Amino acid sequence: MEKDMNFNLIRNCLGNVAKQEFCEACDRYGVMVWEEFGIHTNIMPYDLDMFMSNAHDRLRAKRNHACIAVWCTANEGFAEEPIRSELPRLVEALDGTRLFLQCSTQHPPTDGDGPYETHPPVFYFSELAHGFRPELGSPTVPPVESMRRMMPHNQLWPISEMWGTHDWWPGQGWNTGDGLCGQS
Repeated sequence: MEKDMNFNLIRNCLGNVAKQEFCEACDRYGVMVWEEFGIHTNIMPYDLDMFMSNAHDRLRAKRNHACIAVWCTANEGFAEEPIRSELPRLVEALDGTRLFLQCSTQHPPTDGDGPYETHPPVFYFSELAHGFRPELGSPTVPPVESMRRMMPHNQLWPISEMWGTHDWWPGQGWNTGDGLCGQS
């Protein structure tokens, strides 16, 4: 699906996709992968030895895939020692051919995260076009068939707190003030 949507890079945020079939498909379809090692902000693993052993195995399993473009230690934060200094050394020793980032929001090459609300197209091509963003998003309304399965019939309309449980609520992207989403 990502290839059909003309994606050229998929972020394996926190390294949650471990199946070899994922990398094989990305290799086959020419989609690059931003591979993370699973640290979120500065929350450190309980077992450092196990984490480093896992990182070693992940590098060996994925380093020969053409799709891997970036290795990244942490999502939105920096790992503490000894991971902060040991992981770059391990990546260099076992691969050494790809960009390595300590943090998903490391500047440069990234320019921060977001936005997470809907904007007019010109915003994305003018204000965001000057930097790389590892994540951004826009709440979308699923097909009505899906909405009928996930929400009680009497909560489908008007937009209510029930919508908020599915990430579409004022302040979560639907009310942008520009009239694009039916509210202003």
